[in-house]
Amino acid sequence: MSAPAGGRTADRQRLVDLGDEVFAVVNGDGGMGLSNSTVLLDGGRAVVIDTMLLPRMNAPVRKELQRRNATAGLVVNTHQHVDHMGGNGAFPEARAVAPAEAARALGLMAQDTSFLPRLMPAFASELAGLELRLPEPVDPHTLPLPHGAEARVFRNAHSIVDLAVWLPRQRVLVAGDLCFHGVTPLAVHGSISGWIGALDRLIALDPAVVVPGHGEVTGPEALHALRDYLKGLWATARQAADEGATASDAAAVARSFDAGTAGGWREPERSALNVRVALGEITGDPLPLGPPR
Repeated sequence: MSAPAGGRTADRQRLVDLGDEVFAVVNGDGGMGLSNSTVLLDGGRAVVIDTMLLPRMNAPVRKELQRRNATAGLVVNTHQHVDHMGGNGAFPEARAVAPAEAARALGLMAQDTSFLPRLMPAFASELAGLELRLPEPVDPHTLPLPHGAEARVFRNAHSIVDLAVWLPRQRVLVAGDLCFHGVTPLAVHGSISGWIGALDRLIALDPAVVVPGHGEVTGPEALHALRDYLKGLWATARQAADEGATASDAAAVARSFDAGTAGGWREPERSALNVRVALGEITGDPLPLGPPR
């Protein structure tokens, strides 16, 4: 099933109406620093799932909430990465929360954010002065989500913990960064094998519409494509490790990896880092979990 059509609301951003008081804002092409946001409406109250990198990026969300006479009551950050929670300050009226492990990781990251302008140079000037509004740690299963929405928690997948929101009646999956669509994924804080397992569970839900963390709203085919990519990458790393490769050989191993159709996705250079993560996982030499220096 194809995703519903939407109309442009701002430069490079697009509002996608998913029906039944659910909408998403797709942010640009989904490249570095450009993540999506999803809103669940419940009368005059709204739950905002992820707030993108910067408060200004949420202008289409706030405009649509105003049009619908609704106010954000709850902001949910799906995981620990700043491009999904840096915009929390756009919703000062709402309670902001995240899975407990993610909230703790964000608290540590916020102690020194000097790496952010280097990590995302396209937004360097704004990141240098960004005041982060950190989420409270919660058990996602206790969140008051409308429409019968269900919190699904996955540990050691894309990151140390990832939250997806499943709306069974509409068969809409808000996947966060468990799904990248048309963009090479990034597993720097995660587990390749754990991510494959998480995708198995998400595919088993049989969603009709998937809102990825990055890229256009799509269907279940994006989950299958991402799983195929990760399985191929894992197989390449496993074979290399069996032949004696270590994590320090990741660059050479990555050159032998055939990404198939995923080779045409944006940010293809990320595959080298993903191979490093896979080799580290297989050989017991994982990447450190702290921010890049």
